[in-house]
Amino acid sequence: MRTYWWSSPGWVTLLLMVPIGLSVAAMPKRVYLDFDQTRQFLSGNQLLVLLAALLAFSAGCGVVGYVSRGARLQRKTGGPSSRILHSHYRRVMLAIGLIAFAGNIAVVLPILANPGLVWAFLSGKAAIFSLLKEQTLQVPGLTSVSNLAALFATLYALKDKIADRPLDKFDHIFAGTVFFAVILRAVFNSERLAIIEVVLPIGIVWFGTVGSRWRFSFAMAPVLGIAGIIGLFAVTEYFRSWTVYKYYYTDYTDFILSRIWGYYLTALNNGAGLVELYPATFDGTYTMNWFYRFPLFPWVKAEESAFWDYAFQFASAEFNNTSGVFAPIQDWGVILGVTLWFFLGVLSGRIYDGYKQGKFQYMIIHPTWMIGVYEILRLFYWGSSKYFPTMICTIAIIMFMVRHRAVATAPIMRGGVHPLAPVAARGDRSRP
Repeated sequence: MRTYWWSSPGWVTLLLMVPIGLSVAAMPKRVYLDFDQTRQFLSGNQLLVLLAALLAFSAGCGVVGYVSRGARLQRKTGGPSSRILHSHYRRVMLAIGLIAFAGNIAVVLPILANPGLVWAFLSGKAAIFSLLKEQTLQVPGLTSVSNLAALFATLYALKDKIADRPLDKFDHIFAGTVFFAVILRAVFNSERLAIIEVVLPIGIVWFGTVGSRWRFSFAMAPVLGIAGIIGLFAVTEYFRSWTVYKYYYTDYTDFILSRIWGYYLTALNNGAGLVELYPATFDGTYTMNWFYRFPLFPWVKAEESAFWDYAFQFASAEFNNTSGVFAPIQDWGVILGVTLWFFLGVLSGRIYDGYKQGKFQYMIIHPTWMIGVYEILRLFYWGSSKYFPTMICTIAIIMFMVRHRAVATAPIMRGGVHPLAPVAARGDRSRP
């Protein structure tokens, strides 16, 4: 199947991430000072490292696309794809959805049990946000489980393409319940990424595939996506920080736009600063963060992060993202880090190519994998504790579905016989 460019990890990196990175590097020093960045590190050698990492990732994606395209030209048309039995698919959707709902609602349950706190939040009272954060249920592993909402959104969006029955009324009601719990967590716990994690997979599946004709409006979907992010940011930031920053900004629109840009600017500058000032850790602190934070490994302790020492001198604790692009560089050095980005590009390209071919295992992986591509400038999503449970459950679901695929029925071709047609016994002279 054909897809729009914003469903491709290679094109997204080239057409979105590279221009944003160059724009950040071109900002004058005063813009960095506005976000407590006392020194601009994203210039010179560090800018070259940024571009090398992004281009290596895109090159890895391109290599897979080129090889796969040549192989498809030589390969004969394959047989019909198989479908997952509806009963098995719904069972998986229910299991993942219930876990995601329980995880998201549990985080904000102490807040929902206190109507006065909710009313104070909606009234926009100052300092209420920090109190909300203290009231949320922060149990190790609970927030990781709540991130399975991204996988549920993927299963929900893919049902028409994978299962042997389309979405029905029950699916829509159940999905709405899960997504409502996600919204509550995103609002009360200030996790805007939680909403992006469910919207992006649905968008890629429902709107990222070219139908009977190419549509300009769908091709320009990232523009609408940017507008949606600005709107989401405007709503959530009003309750989160406007009560404090309204004394420093005269216009709310200016505050929102500068705040959004500041997250990307500070993340890239922080990552560049850590690479320039501190040696590589060679322990996977940034690229394997899930290994150190996942509650199943309590005996594993990570080294003290250099970020807090860096933030004390050159930045602030408020803007504490350290960039996904620079994460492999921080862990393994420039040469190994850029090489790792190339192989990540190869992996991403393989997942994307399988998705385009309609292979159900890659169709399940690709929508959530693309979250890491879109967040590549801010954080290394694939190595975070957010994505680890999603990947483990995705692999488990694929193994389950491989065993429960329905038999596809192919038409009988002229001069051939359907592989499931009955075979006449020896001596039987009857003719079909």
